Amino acid sequence: MLSARNGAVTVGSTRAAVSADVSVARRAFAVDFSSADADLADFDDYFDEAETLDGHGRVAVSLANDGTTTRTTGRFNVTGFRYRRFSFGQTDGRGRSARLGRGALNVRGGHGTLSANGTVIAAPGDTVAAMRRATYR
Repeated sequence: MLSARNGAVTVGSTRAAVSADVSVARRAFAVDFSSADADLADFDDYFDEAETLDGHGRVAVSLANDGTTTRTTGRFNVTGFRYRRFSFGQTDGRGRSARLGRGALNVRGGHGTLSANGTVIAAPGDTVAAMRRATYR
């Protein structure tokens, strides 16, 4: 098992804490990334179209695989969130997944508010293939 704790990554003005674990024998890994004050515009260079993201706030993401199942969690609370030309305003959300994905989103902007939550359950077998074949309503 290889572990790294209390690491830091800086992208532009965004400084994030990073921790990770890797087990070659178990074919398992876990990565945690969090920033108390992320500037989403710092990540524009990772998209084909310039000026893709904007907003400032807390962001936390975890990704883990125990050799069998992949699990993710995420939480964000961003002021002035914008994706491309769509300005959303104050946006917070959270989500988690394994074979069952759950999420919640709250948006408060100049044109109104939105609160949404939902659950996605993957069919048995290959999760990616199941999502490709699924019907969404």
